Amino acid sequence: MKIIVQPKGNKNFLATVIIGQNYLSDWEKFAFPLWNAYCIRHGLGLIIFDAELINIKDKFWKKANWQKMLIGVEMIKNGLLDANVCYLDTDILISPFAPNLFNTYDKTCIALVSEIKNLPFSLRLAQKRLAFLRHTRWSSEYPLDSALFKTPEDIFSYHGFQVFDDYACTGFFIFNTVNHSEMLSRWFNKYQSGIETITGGGEEPILNYELLNWGKIQWYPYEFQALWIYEAAIKYPFIFDLNASSDLIKKCIEASLHSNHILHFAGSWNECQMWKLENFFEEKETKEEVINFQNYLNKKITGEAVGMIRPKN
Repeated sequence: MKIIVQPKGNKNFLATVIIGQNYLSDWEKFAFPLWNAYCIRHGLGLIIFDAELINIKDKFWKKANWQKMLIGVEMIKNGLLDANVCYLDTDILISPFAPNLFNTYDKTCIALVSEIKNLPFSLRLAQKRLAFLRHTRWSSEYPLDSALFKTPEDIFSYHGFQVFDDYACTGFFIFNTVNHSEMLSRWFNKYQSGIETITGGGEEPILNYELLNWGKIQWYPYEFQALWIYEAAIKYPFIFDLNASSDLIKKCIEASLHSNHILHFAGSWNECQMWKLENFFEEKETKEEVINFQNYLNKKITGEAVGMIRPKN
């Protein structure tokens, strides 16, 4: 456990698990500058876990994406009692202008973002556009009908679980070390090494079931974990062109971060690697536009008519 940024006057932390030098190098180069700017702006701490949190020979050892469930216990061992922690996957970009995500957090709950409900677009439309674009632009072998379209009911039934009608991408969740660390660790140790899941042995369907069955969920708005695969498919289908320039892709990502606070590049297809670009929001005009828009959002609007105004050119 390494504390990269110390919090200022609070016990609120961002945290991530990064096991492997390649993952660490990518995160440090492409994601950390935005994470760091966000932490400094709101006085948050930042912790990384860059080594196995459980012995690889242990019967309960599971790959890195499971080990997020152990970080609370590790933080308590290091004296971080009653800390609020937002776990984030490494393939996430944070808008440096986003509000403090801990301002509305209820520490008796675990906070999640639904990838099913309250989306600003039709989920089925986004899925179909994504499948069609991958099939026509990336590879004709990509199926037009696949597990991409499974509902929460399908996923829980596949694993033999009680069915729930919601589902979260577990690349984002907020918990409190005192209230939830032991529970998360217990869930980790409930499943032995080698467990099979629909996500290739990943923890997401299991953790979703345990969380929803537990029930004390605080659902955060979509913008706290917008999924780039859907953002790209709905808003920027032209970047699925193999000839799309890095500058164009970067502008689209920045535009998405105008209206979303956290942007997750979950997945393994081409568009999911687009976060690996440098110097987001470095252009003065782009940065000023975002800041000015944030200020404008806080301005009271009267709706008073000002007459007909047309552009001069």
